[in-house]
Amino acid sequence: MVWEEEIQSTIPICLTIITLLLICGCTDIQGEISRETVAAPDAPDWLALPLTDLLTEEEFTLESLIASGKPVIIHTFTTSCPACGVQFNEATDLQRENPGTYIVIGLNIDFNEEDEAVIRYIERNRYQGHFVTAPGQLSIGLIRTFGIRVMQSTPQTILIHNDTIYYLGPVIFSSRGLVSCQLLNVVTLLYGERSIICNEKICCDSHQGRT
Repeated sequence: MVWEEEIQSTIPICLTIITLLLICGCTDIQGEISRETVAAPDAPDWLALPLTDLLTEEEFTLESLIASGKPVIIHTFTTSCPACGVQFNEATDLQRENPGTYIVIGLNIDFNEEDEAVIRYIERNRYQGHFVTAPGQLSIGLIRTFGIRVMQSTPQTILIHNDTIYYLGPVIFSSRGLVSCQLLNVVTLLYGERSIICNEKICCDSHQGRT
């Protein structure tokens, strides 16, 4: 029958998808996989905006960090967000387990928070990474690139590597999940010289909870 032939034809596809998930060690995939891709022949302007590290007071740009060749992981946050703390624990574990391999940036998007309060929050919890308060131009640039969703909740995660910007969305990623995201995206998801890929979550396992 026709319907039996259609079912049989989909079996190889399903098996291929399952195999990919098992190879990548995925334990949980949240949200639908979006194939939305925005071509970006030129780097977004917000990559060149000057930022100031709250802890060291050193100025840098995202472009300068990208030039190192290391994956740059951006987590948006506010100090009143419990989920952000969970994400920063995972990001700190990632850096301790892989010293010098990743650059992690905590991007505070609450304009009402004083820098001193943010610094106390970082030091009290011993989080690792570069922490900055997002200037208005950066927030506007992120909204233009990813839509208002990038500012609607925290934490949001953005991965930049090999001239590609990946919007990973509002999911808490384990340290292993962040590594899986970076490996899969760099190997298989490069569209042209530079591109922006939204909501790609294959092989990015989410946080399962701490004991």
